[in-house]
Amino acid sequence: MEHIGEGFFFLMQELYRVCEDGAVLDIRVPHPFHQGFYEDLTHVRPILPLAMQKLGRKYCSESVATGCYDRGLADRLGVDFEMIEHKFIPDSYYHEALYKGPSDELKRTFREALNTCIEIQMRLRVVKEAT
Repeated sequence: MEHIGEGFFFLMQELYRVCEDGAVLDIRVPHPFHQGFYEDLTHVRPILPLAMQKLGRKYCSESVATGCYDRGLADRLGVDFEMIEHKFIPDSYYHEALYKGPSDELKRTFREALNTCIEIQMRLRVVKEAT
């Protein structure tokens, strides 16, 4: 997904079109704040959980109250994906520290420092109305 530029929205529309209601997409992408993302010159788009949530109608409708500027993205694209879960996979250097339990300091490091998370894993469920 991180290799697709302008065709990204078309890809999401096609995935939605060919999947049945309830299908689950397992997505694994490199974390854009890790140097590995930039070492691959074919990476053109970061894929983050919040951005992917905007492809869900429920998320978008709930965001209306907060003034989310992308609240109609799912409707405009004609897709509806529900984020089931997402997790950040730490770089091997931080992996052992995470097993001891994520302290507040470690959580802050994951949020603020480069090269702490190497990958993002997301699970999206396809939501289609019964016809």
